[in-house]
Amino acid sequence: MSDEATRALAEKAFEAKRLRRMELARLPIEQKLEILLDLQRTVNEIARAAGRPTKPEWPREILPGPDTG
Repeated sequence: MSDEATRALAEKAFEAKRLRRMELARLPIEQKLEILLDLQRTVNEIARAAGRPTKPEWPREILPGPDTG
């Protein structure tokens, strides 16, 4: 692959990353918290599978319920 092709591929990847970050920044805080809690759970599952200690996860109760808006 030529330097020009590599550069074009990298630029495309960075643009996609920039757009994804803008999309995530516009999410409501509740969705951001759900993503964070899912990531915490995933990290702990990986740690358990590797025999490493896990970290405390935030309780799911911090998310607002459907009736609390």
